[in-house]
Amino acid sequence: MNTIKYCFIIILLSFGVISCSSNKRMEKSKDSKFSWMPTVAAPYNYPIEIKYAFVGFGTEGDEYPVMDRMVHKGLGVPRGAVSLNEFEEDEKQEVPNSINVLWLSYSEAKYYEAKIKLPKALQDRMTDLFKKELYLRPQKKRVKYENFVITLLPGGQIWLYLAAKGRRDLICDTIQAHEVKMPLKQFDKEAAHFAKNTKEYCINSMDSDVVANLQTNGIPMKLWDTYRERFNYDIRLELEDPKARLGTTRTIYNYANGEFVYEYDGNPIDMKARLSELLFEWNVGETKYEGWFYFDEHEVIEIFRKAFGENHNQRGEFIVRVSKYNNKFEIFLRVGVKEYPLKKTKIYAFLTTPRGGEEEDEPYYSNNWDINPDDIRFIGG
Repeated sequence: MNTIKYCFIIILLSFGVISCSSNKRMEKSKDSKFSWMPTVAAPYNYPIEIKYAFVGFGTEGDEYPVMDRMVHKGLGVPRGAVSLNEFEEDEKQEVPNSINVLWLSYSEAKYYEAKIKLPKALQDRMTDLFKKELYLRPQKKRVKYENFVITLLPGGQIWLYLAAKGRRDLICDTIQAHEVKMPLKQFDKEAAHFAKNTKEYCINSMDSDVVANLQTNGIPMKLWDTYRERFNYDIRLELEDPKARLGTTRTIYNYANGEFVYEYDGNPIDMKARLSELLFEWNVGETKYEGWFYFDEHEVIEIFRKAFGENHNQRGEFIVRVSKYNNKFEIFLRVGVKEYPLKKTKIYAFLTTPRGGEEEDEPYYSNNWDINPDDIRFIGG
């Protein structure tokens, strides 16, 4: 009888162990699945057209299709979308583990193809990022990364980003596609009705400002190598008016490598690319000020190169100083004891008062009245 009782207890304990192990496996499985959407991007001045793009995940060859075709909103800026039949917003899947894409680079009139298995280290990094929560202060809510962005560059370069509302991180910039040869009708049988060859089709597909950029700047292949350079610097915003206070909801940093960050999201970037744009708010009493700063590409590249030299790890500070009367702006990079002023930044400053008024729709200060801020961008951004 005691033997039977003993066996019965062992069986119960075994079921408990199996149940616990099963629960642990289920919890681990849940921890490795996330809600994300695959998208595609390309630099504004270097548009591309996709024949197909798929992002693989899991262990059984599953993949999501990206449905959009013509893309050029900017580095890391997605436009593509998946088929609604293939993707449910609340569905969770493992992190991306492969990409399969074929595209046409309009600026080069060349086709590129990539079938890439993503390294385990990159998958682990994505897992860590997908688990993170970011604080989106303007909306006073926490958000998570939700977009996997494949950015297609001239020369067949591929950069990968993870993006959230108010945040975009460059997670890989070393993938290289290979050029493939094909007739236009093989890429798109309908396109062959409108153009005799690939080159003619590409020229006809580009906007006039994109064509103008191509004629002026060509395809500066090494420029993206410069964009992805990182430096050890902090950004400091200084207000000379003793009554002024920095705002805490809209401080936005855009970087040359396509990354952007809302300040105060709880996850600062240590090594940063060069700033390309900056927006921040400050308050004086009931008057709210907002400054938009668009840095000159050539100047910011040369200033960082001169200031840091070969040692990108030395500590620096990028300083924007607002004058006592909120109508003058001083910008400089400090590395060690040396300061390097930036004098070509395009600035637009706005103010909002309790009484309001139509005049508040226009900048109260600008050093470039004739230039629309929407038209300001880095050549390869």
